[in-house]
Amino acid sequence: MNSYIESFASYLDLELHYSPRTSKTYQEALKEYEQFLQEQHLSFLHVHVTQANQYKAYLVKKGYQSK
Repeated sequence: MNSYIESFASYLDLELHYSPRTSKTYQEALKEYEQFLQEQHLSFLHVHVTQANQYKAYLVKKGYQSK
């Protein structure tokens, strides 16, 4: 998935002109998501709503709050 993350970071930088700090934050969040998927033996390209909800629950356990 790293190529997807790098492509997305380029898009944020070049097309949307996001700050380097914002781009880095997005990249770190995506890498954390990628790690979660690997631990669950899931592919980024085959994620369904169920797995997305599992990740949301994982983030809540880690202390993140949803808005």
